[in-house]
Amino acid sequence: PSGPYTLLGWSAGGTVAHAMAVRLENEGDTVSAVILMDTGINIEADTPADATQSHEDAVQGWLIELAEDMCDIDEADISIHNEAFLRRLIQELSLPFHLGVEEFIRVYVFLHLHYRRLMETSDYGVCNAPILFAQAAKVSHLRGGFSGSAWDKYTKNGVTSFDVNWVHLDMNSEDASKELADYIGPYLEKTICE
Repeated sequence: PSGPYTLLGWSAGGTVAHAMAVRLENEGDTVSAVILMDTGINIEADTPADATQSHEDAVQGWLIELAEDMCDIDEADISIHNEAFLRRLIQELSLPFHLGVEEFIRVYVFLHLHYRRLMETSDYGVCNAPILFAQAAKVSHLRGGFSGSAWDKYTKNGVTSFDVNWVHLDMNSEDASKELADYIGPYLEKTICE
């Protein structure tokens, strides 16, 4: 297949979509738009990632960050091996009540850790395609609050941002998709027809 392509990615998938746009354009293809759904970017890209940090140390560091607002927790109790702490953290983060500790570790902890490493090691490059940035207006402890303006220097054709009334983790729900379609559809019609 050949372009023009429209690429969309949510969360870490947005980083991948942007990288694909850069690569496709470098190979001579056309990308008409890149749609990023609450995708963070490592704005400290000049700071090298700590490649010597162990996986468990990185997880421990992230758990300490998450527990910062839990002022009655002793840092010695913060551990991926402390089930009582992890259950409390799940509750504090307002995650689904049915979420078990193993699923929390698999989905939220390790996924977030890999996403951070992806952000820290990405060479973002600059694409010609304009970026449409959907920002989660409701910020949760886990994710959200990213700004489309952080992507300005990674596109030659500007960033258009809009807020959606969701937290980051719910942006892939059916209801959120309907709200996103209300913005994305008209944007694509305008962008592709120009």
